[in-house]
Amino acid sequence: VLKVMRKNIRETITQDMELFLSAIKYIKLLPVLPTSVDLKQMTEEIWHVMDRETDFINEADNLDTMAATNSDIAYVAFPKVYRKYTTSHVLTMELVDGIKLSDPDKLRAEGYDTAEIAQKLVENYMHQALDNGFYHADPHNGNILVRGGKIVWIDLGMVGVLSENDLAVYRKMVKAVIAEDSYEVKDLVLTIVRTTKDVDHIALYRDIDFMLKKHANQAIASFDMAELLTEFMDIVNCHGMILPENVTVLCRALILLQETVSALDNSVNLMTVLANHVNGQQQ
Repeated sequence: VLKVMRKNIRETITQDMELFLSAIKYIKLLPVLPTSVDLKQMTEEIWHVMDRETDFINEADNLDTMAATNSDIAYVAFPKVYRKYTTSHVLTMELVDGIKLSDPDKLRAEGYDTAEIAQKLVENYMHQALDNGFYHADPHNGNILVRGGKIVWIDLGMVGVLSENDLAVYRKMVKAVIAEDSYEVKDLVLTIVRTTKDVDHIALYRDIDFMLKKHANQAIASFDMAELLTEFMDIVNCHGMILPENVTVLCRALILLQETVSALDNSVNLMTVLANHVNGQQQ
């Protein structure tokens, strides 16, 4: 299968980004815009994503890296890249003729257990993100298929990359959230954010503690990951703090993953798998 880039798309995107960057100084004057919103950073993040997605050599590299780092997982696969016929404007891959997760009824009609698919999907995603530090950053149900009993990830133009230091912090964060340790969560948050004003530690602790206690009465199996992450990002924004790109990409990806999984089987909970994985219970 061939993936061909639209003519002049990079030039068009570059022009749009340059125009928006030049307008930021005026947009920032709008009174409705929170002071913690860094429009320049947001625009640059979008540009970095689009820059990567419009270079098919980058996507080919991502496919090969993902295949290599998941080679020990028998139930997942990635399209094979034909390098000889691939350029920055044309990506040549094997045809993946499977059933997209966006069609759960067809999956069931073909005899697949959608609950099992959902469980394995989350387990593999935690392996990608928390073990490899290299994960699919756009896990909506149109980018994932099932073929021959395997989960096939496609469209690897956008991936998330986490350093060993990032991974260590995020593992600690998960454990602190599970333990409802508000002080530890607050301290970890301050290690990853950029602040735009003096931090009110008491107010920040209070908001984090309220968030954790709000979810404390929920069984771990009914934990709403998307709601928790959305509230977390709202708290960060309210306190004039700015999350780095790798954190926002991961948060958005996990929220999207929960939507994908819930459409398959709503009994599979991301937080349960995440907790097990971080605690070393998930193989």
